[in-house]
Amino acid sequence: DDGLSRVLAARTADGQGMAAENATKEMHHVVLAGVIVFAELGAMVLELSRHPAVREKLVAEVKAAAPAGPVTPTQLRQMPYLDQVVMEVKRTCPNVPVSFGRARVPIHIGGATIPAGWNVMMAVGEHNRNAIFTRPEEFDPDRFGEPRAEQRRHPHAFAPQGAGSLLGGHKCAGYDYSTVFMQLFTVLLAFFAGGLVVLATGHNPLRTYKAVWDGTGLNWFFDHCETITDRNLERVRALGGGIGGRRRAVATRRDQGQLADPLGER
Repeated sequence: DDGLSRVLAARTADGQGMAAENATKEMHHVVLAGVIVFAELGAMVLELSRHPAVREKLVAEVKAAAPAGPVTPTQLRQMPYLDQVVMEVKRTCPNVPVSFGRARVPIHIGGATIPAGWNVMMAVGEHNRNAIFTRPEEFDPDRFGEPRAEQRRHPHAFAPQGAGSLLGGHKCAGYDYSTVFMQLFTVLLAFFAGGLVVLATGHNPLRTYKAVWDGTGLNWFFDHCETITDRNLERVRALGGGIGGRRRAVATRRDQGQLADPLGER
């Protein structure tokens, strides 16, 4: 009963199913969209670690609106600042540099004409940081709240996932889904993240700094899989990392800076 099975089982009013070629394209779309959303989740962790005032305001709102138990859609609607933070992460995350399409009719813009049939590309990243926003280079969730509401300065001002409506425009069909996904992820951060691990700038990509939220000291980790070989163990050692394994995986661990016997821990 997975998503792909439902897509393949769906039928039109006259009993037609989706062609294999179209199903392949849709799966490519799903995978690409997943990469985009996970990039935004990583950006959320990074921005909240960079901006403690935003983090503290967000945590206070989340804990006031949803103090315990499963988070409901009603509770999410009671968190306007959460929505603003999600919007600002979408605006500033450089995960989609361009989008592309084809001109169905001639397009007249800026004194030039794009003929019908030509490929058209939009610089999404640059558009999200255009001058219609106040100090667009800054991370500022308040820009989307009242009285500023900068997203309403132009119908296409805020378009990280395409412009227009879901049905009649060019906005991504997964816009609302990705928004809720990011909101719930951020709520979990607010409740269960005693600390944030942030990739530090510098020569060592695995060096981390912790920005403590509430002092409980929860450790985060980044999971990555590689074949365990002598060469890869040396690469991990050089980066200052360690290797862990669960269940049937044979692994090593970092113990006081030394990698243990590969067969010593399972």
